[in-house]
Amino acid sequence: MKKKMLKSLLIVIAAALLAPISSAQITGDLIENLRTELERTNHILERVREVVRTASSPPAALALEQAVRLQRQAWENFGTGTLEGYKFASKLTQAAREQAHKALSIARLSEQGEETVLRKLERIKELLSRAHESLGGSADESLKALFGSARRQLRQAWEFYRAREYRPALKLANQVEKTVRRLLKIINRHHNRQANFERRVETVRELLSRVRERVAACKSEAAERIFKQAEESFHKALELAENGSLEQAVDQLQRARRIARKAAEMCGQADNISGRLESLKAEADRIKEELPVNDETAARLIGQVYGQLENAREFISRQDSEAAAAALKAAQLTLRQLKRHLDRSGL
Repeated sequence: MKKKMLKSLLIVIAAALLAPISSAQITGDLIENLRTELERTNHILERVREVVRTASSPPAALALEQAVRLQRQAWENFGTGTLEGYKFASKLTQAAREQAHKALSIARLSEQGEETVLRKLERIKELLSRAHESLGGSADESLKALFGSARRQLRQAWEFYRAREYRPALKLANQVEKTVRRLLKIINRHHNRQANFERRVETVRELLSRVRERVAACKSEAAERIFKQAEESFHKALELAENGSLEQAVDQLQRARRIARKAAEMCGQADNISGRLESLKAEADRIKEELPVNDETAARLIGQVYGQLENAREFISRQDSEAAAAALKAAQLTLRQLKRHLDRSGL
């Protein structure tokens, strides 16, 4: 409500300031007209004084002080009772109005600047809060340092704002906003990498489970030794990820997968159909790791592949070779469809 009243007052004053003073020769009965104009200027100055006081702007207050001084000189010249004095009074009161208009403009800009900076600071406060939530318990020291720097700068920007130093407050706020947005971008990228890593973990975990059963069945000491190395690499990957060393963790996961497959090869394949099943499953696992997170079509197709492979595995357990071969063929065709979709998507 207070801001609406202030805005209305600004409009009224601006209209009064734009009204020109008559340029006619100040003689005879025009003296009273000049007095009226001087009194009108007094009234304008009073109303501008209220606006400047509300805005609490030192530059606006200085401009108003100059306007008051000019108006005082105008009255002094008017009081001489001479034609020359009347002429000077007319010019001085016009100059006072112009100076009052300047004070009014400065006050308006000050108020607008305050609102602009306040909105900016509030927006950055929300961004920083989001960054803090996203950061969570991250052990990344560089991210924590970047967040701490942004928080300190935002605190300084608020101090400038409270001191009505809007220009430095806005400049620092813009710097903080850039820092926070960069921080959020890094955090989001880190989260995506973490999500991809977790998907790889589950894929390798499933592979180890299958190979573990095969190694136990084939009773090969060499395969058992190789498989143990795969399990060690897998657990090492989990430890590295827990400590924030995600790239090294991915390397260990890949090593665990390679060694596990080697152990499986040492045990041999039960028959051609089982070999095709494992080959298609490995190919599906590899593609799954690279799938984009939000691609619904790709997620649907890879789901169909795994369903068809599971059907094939079930048919193999029932010794239904014909049905198993058909299920594997369907899985192969779906995989091709998935590859074409990824190629069209540029992935």
